[in-house]
Amino acid sequence: MIVTVERSTLAAAAKAARNHAATGKDAGVLGMVLISAEPDGAMSLAATDMTRRFEVRFEAEVTRAGSALLPAVELAALADRATEGSQVRIEIDYPSPATARAGRSRWRMPVDQAENFPAWSGALTPPFEMPAGALRRLFSRTLFAAERTGGSSYFLMGVHLRLTGPADALRLVAVATNGHQLAIADCLAPAGSGGLPDGGVTVPDDAVKDLLGMLPKESSDPAAVAIGEHDLTVRFGDWTYYTRLIDGSFPDYERVIPPETGPLCTMPAPALRAALGRIEPMADMHSEKGPSTTYRVRRVEIDVGPSDEAADDGRPAMRLTAAGPDGRQAEDEIAVEWSGVDAWRTAFNIPYLVDFAAQAEPGAIAFRVHGLGAGNGPVLVYADGDLLGVIMPLRR
Repeated sequence: MIVTVERSTLAAAAKAARNHAATGKDAGVLGMVLISAEPDGAMSLAATDMTRRFEVRFEAEVTRAGSALLPAVELAALADRATEGSQVRIEIDYPSPATARAGRSRWRMPVDQAENFPAWSGALTPPFEMPAGALRRLFSRTLFAAERTGGSSYFLMGVHLRLTGPADALRLVAVATNGHQLAIADCLAPAGSGGLPDGGVTVPDDAVKDLLGMLPKESSDPAAVAIGEHDLTVRFGDWTYYTRLIDGSFPDYERVIPPETGPLCTMPAPALRAALGRIEPMADMHSEKGPSTTYRVRRVEIDVGPSDEAADDGRPAMRLTAAGPDGRQAEDEIAVEWSGVDAWRTAFNIPYLVDFAAQAEPGAIAFRVHGLGAGNGPVLVYADGDLLGVIMPLRR
């Protein structure tokens, strides 16, 4: 195989492929990229660690077509460090080492046969298309709530996708939860998505992070999505991404979403996030027991009612209090809109509130309090009127 590629084109493709190859001295062929060239000038790089696979396509000058395996790290490094504006010429004649030239620079690399690259198999449904920005939004609005510690809750370590609603008004819903907070986002189900497996699928958090890094934020260009019982494929522009799905049933999350009744507490999300940042240094990090595990929390106590300060607009206030050992304490106050008659007293884990506030910025965040008297019931969270999810209070 003999190909010539513009340096910046090869550098971008090799870097993307390297990020999906296995690492470590025992990686073997999983630490290599599959380089393929067609007579018509089409070229591709592919990498896999057996849980995911990435392919990127680009154009090159192909003198002799073929395919082979090259070390992922070394290929990315030489392409990145070759002289700016140069052309990189790669020659491969297995079993001899591969050579690469750019300007006056020359490199030699080990090579392996393309046949040794692991095949990717999976029964997939026909793909459907949706705007890349809409797909990214489903993931970006929910991933923060996914379980991170694994163990017996491994099936929560990702974002769950499923279809809900009547056949003539189907919605594609994304959900993530760690048992203490739940994030939800949805969109109109794309045409052709009805083949999504019954009960939905759960995309691993690492795969979601990969896709968030590759999908553009505000793009209406279509991304092709194919979902099977064990695999998900996303194709956008010049790349294709494959991932295994998480085995195991996702819990019935709808059971923990309380009715949309009860008083509403609304405030600017940036104001809440700033206030939490001011009091967090005084909040003690400690452990609290949940239904199935012990988790680390930074506690903030919240009181909503008449302001202690003379507010110009006379609005009620949310008072936030954090405390730690040795007499450490911090207090802050935010003017809010409160539709309740009685005061609301509760407590939350600060990082969870920060997560939701970040999703709501730069607009308003609102909390709907169900079961005001108890103070420990699940609380609905909204961003500019759209449901963001549910957060569980701490015992107070």
